[in-house]
Amino acid sequence: MTSAEGAIGMRGSASSMVGYCLVVLHSLLISVGIVLVGWMLCAAVAFGGGTTIAIPFIATFRGAAGREYAPAVTITGSVGATALLIVALAALITLLVIGAACLRYPHGSNA
Repeated sequence: MTSAEGAIGMRGSASSMVGYCLVVLHSLLISVGIVLVGWMLCAAVAFGGGTTIAIPFIATFRGAAGREYAPAVTITGSVGATALLIVALAALITLLVIGAACLRYPHGSNA
């Protein structure tokens, strides 16, 4: 067993590897959901208030509201920066979940 395997309690069994893969997959899905909800909230605020919301390197939401035309919102953003944000958030969630599991079940104990 390597030191990395011992640090996170991996003993090489197929079930533990599947468990870690599921944690990573679900962390990625959760982070996608969080980012999408954040984008929708920013778009709704910009649309409703006619304001501009800028998230550096990620996106800009430009709302327009006037008497002569209907409210509108224009969204410009970077797909690459958003993907990097999603991966970073997924890595953070994964580390938090695996870290909490290591604290709860030290050294791979099943108790």
